[in-house]
Amino acid sequence: MRSGLWRLVSAAASGQRLSGLLTDGVRCLSTRTPQDGKTLADFMQSSGSAAIQSAETPQVFAADNFREPTGNAAPAPRRLVYVQTMGCQMNVNDSEVVLSILHEAGYDRTPVLTEADVVLVNTCAIRDGAERRIWGWLGGLRHTLYGENTAAAKWRGRRANKRRPVVGVLGCMAERLKGKLLDTEKLVDLVAGPDAYRDLPRLIDAVRDHDSGSRATAMNVQLSLEETYADVVPLRPAGSTAAFVSIM
Repeated sequence: MRSGLWRLVSAAASGQRLSGLLTDGVRCLSTRTPQDGKTLADFMQSSGSAAIQSAETPQVFAADNFREPTGNAAPAPRRLVYVQTMGCQMNVNDSEVVLSILHEAGYDRTPVLTEADVVLVNTCAIRDGAERRIWGWLGGLRHTLYGENTAAAKWRGRRANKRRPVVGVLGCMAERLKGKLLDTEKLVDLVAGPDAYRDLPRLIDAVRDHDSGSRATAMNVQLSLEETYADVVPLRPAGSTAAFVSIM
């Protein structure tokens, strides 16, 4: 084959007629057989059949390569909060603001204390008698949580698969006594002043997410000159025909 090509090049260089040489060259190329014994016709036939087969045979992917979409994942269960309002009528409005903030954070109100994951008492410190009633209420709560009476045993039985609720004190008394509420009888877990209600979801999580083997507390009693909760719509009971509003 190489000699045939050389003859073509030599002829072109010398100006000779190429018709006969081209015929000889084509004859030389067509008569040479590759080492595998296949001709050009065999190659074209095999290539054509492979192209037809690949076009007709769909490509199959393993099922393991696909994952179900995660958009339909079940939402996290909502927790229950019990709010005890004590003190002035202003505290009624504040408790509704607290419930609205916690509702947005995944909490629903429950009227049954023994079902609650979070127990909050909204306090007033304008009179000494009000504080004494609050201390008395907290003592009753401790008796419910840790007492040996029938009611306490029944309560613990209903909560066999649930941890102790987070107990928090809110409002004026919380702002005045601060850490004393956390240290007295080790019952209260969090303290939040009247300007820190937006921080309640974080405070609750700080207590709940702590290692269950040790006690955790959280507190925010920082006062604010700007916080009015004007953008928070109070969460009132269904069918309520009366409401208290802030005038300060």
